Amino acid sequence: MYWIGGSGCAGKSTITKKIAAQFNLAIYHCDDHLKGRHARVESEQLPLPIMNTFVANRNAGTKMLGEDQADIGHDKYMAMCFAYWQEEFSLVLDDLRAMPAQPLIAEGVPIVPWLARKLAPRSRVATLVGYDAFRRKTYMSPDRPEIVLNRFKTSYDPERALENILQANLLIAQTLFRCAQMRDFFVVEVDGSADADSIARTVATHFGL
Repeated sequence: MYWIGGSGCAGKSTITKKIAAQFNLAIYHCDDHLKGRHARVESEQLPLPIMNTFVANRNAGTKMLGEDQADIGHDKYMAMCFAYWQEEFSLVLDDLRAMPAQPLIAEGVPIVPWLARKLAPRSRVATLVGYDAFRRKTYMSPDRPEIVLNRFKTSYDPERALENILQANLLIAQTLFRCAQMRDFFVVEVDGSADADSIARTVATHFGL
């Protein structure tokens, strides 16, 4: 079992696909199972307060974060995200337990390195952190239209909301990188200078593949 986490728009899915294809590994993409996890939270009334609030606000058509994304403070947003991912990680583990036993890579933002390291040695956990310019380019890429067009449409100022959340995500990326370094976790900074094949080789080498 291998784990790839890190900040949003850092190339986690791309790198995972390349490694899995080369070494014949199954993949668990956290994003692919998001709707299922939200459905569980809603139907089973799980004791996950952050996720329950998020899903309830989403279903009611109200502000999912409790306030407009154009105004939410960066520290508050980051604290909410880490609390949300900690709850979500427990559901990710439930999904993985339900899968057939097989060599596998799990990837996604909820795989926060200090959570994954409780389950796996350093050599099985990788964290990818995207530089601000790289993340912005990826976030705004043409193959992600639903994120750019729909995520902020309920804000009174969608452009300001987009910029505010991009800045908040920069703080998350910086925090992930700093914490990974402090705890001697394996972390790769993705700034666009190395191509995906090169990064995949670096991560695969760390995994001992």
